[in-house]
Amino acid sequence: MSQKFLIISDKSFTIPSIELEYYNPISKKIEKAVTKPLYIEVLQKKLEQKDHLWMKYIFALFGIIMGIFIAIFYKKLYNSYKIKKTPLYNQIKSTKNHKELYKILVQNNVQNQFKEVITKIELSLYQNEKDKNYSFKELRKLALKCQFAG
Repeated sequence: MSQKFLIISDKSFTIPSIELEYYNPISKKIEKAVTKPLYIEVLQKKLEQKDHLWMKYIFALFGIIMGIFIAIFYKKLYNSYKIKKTPLYNQIKSTKNHKELYKILVQNNVQNQFKEVITKIELSLYQNEKDKNYSFKELRKLALKCQFAG
């Protein structure tokens, strides 16, 4: 019978002798078994630590780029949330037809961000050209995008 052990050490050491008393059925006596002290020598091997400086720079660059992407995504998400809480957004969302949408956009077209939508509504309302007839839902969606971009 044998037993295996794993010993990890950073320096050499000695395992002291071990005594074991046992009954020997042949001699019908209690006998003693003694081991010799066991010296374990640990070889000191210097490990080469390769300093991959370029890897540190790659991870730093990756971290910076990810930080920029997260900041941009957060800003867009925050702006979207902020605009959805504005009265103008809610007014545009609650319009029921071309005329209501037109009235709201003309009143709030301070920075000309709704110029394209207003022109399309005018074509739909006042020129009655079938090829220029835009659906109300498309125009409202475009107005919301213009407000977000503006």
